[in-house]
Amino acid sequence: MTFLQGPQEAYAGNNAKRHIGFGGGWEVGGLRDRGISPLYYSGHHALARAGYYYISDSTLAGISTNFSWGRIIPAIYPGPDGSEMKSIRGSLDFRLLRYAGNLFGEKIRLHAGGTMASSFGFYEHNNLMNSARKSYSFSTINVTGSLSGDINITGRDFRVSFTAGIPVLSFIVRPAHSYIKPDGFLDHNTGKLRSLFSSIETASMKSYTGAGTEISVEHTLDSGNKVRLAYRWQYSDHRSVNRLETGMHGISVKTLFSL
Repeated sequence: MTFLQGPQEAYAGNNAKRHIGFGGGWEVGGLRDRGISPLYYSGHHALARAGYYYISDSTLAGISTNFSWGRIIPAIYPGPDGSEMKSIRGSLDFRLLRYAGNLFGEKIRLHAGGTMASSFGFYEHNNLMNSARKSYSFSTINVTGSLSGDINITGRDFRVSFTAGIPVLSFIVRPAHSYIKPDGFLDHNTGKLRSLFSSIETASMKSYTGAGTEISVEHTLDSGNKVRLAYRWQYSDHRSVNRLETGMHGISVKTLFSL
């Protein structure tokens, strides 16, 4: 699940700016899937990020993707039996925010809007058999807001941004209990596409909650390209017969090339 990958600045004037960005970093976090174990598994992940961003005086929009991979171990009593899980995560987000005014005079700009995000996760336990492999897919509609302002450090200008979002409607595909596939695939007489649609759970905030924040510091180079350092935190909780809680936080560096 990802709420926070997108443009976080605005420009004076009417000229629109377009950027394509690439970067990477490190994340730490994990999950508690009660279909596998009551323990919380956590560990380190390598992170890759990319996106396309449209920025004008009134609009922040973009499409972005994240991909991370690593290994996670029990956070309690790690090591005695060598238990670990291979963890792979990915996401694809589309964001549209509109200018909503200033705070504290002209120092801080406020943008508000929404995000459509699709995320997936795959993990495989090394010591289990029937429930060794698990996956999930969350597609969410999120309410998102962003605050941004400029600061000067040692004669250099930086843009500092804070973004937060929460899901209000979610579409979930994941197995119940310890079965390795979603429930729709239990009917072997249907095709895979029909099985997929029959597995979708539509969830409100009553059964699925989440939140995400990102703080970034960005500097514009003489070439017009930008370098962004960001810290991101995410959390989700799907309360079903097989409850799944996930959490992740990490640091990334990205270069945004001006088009």
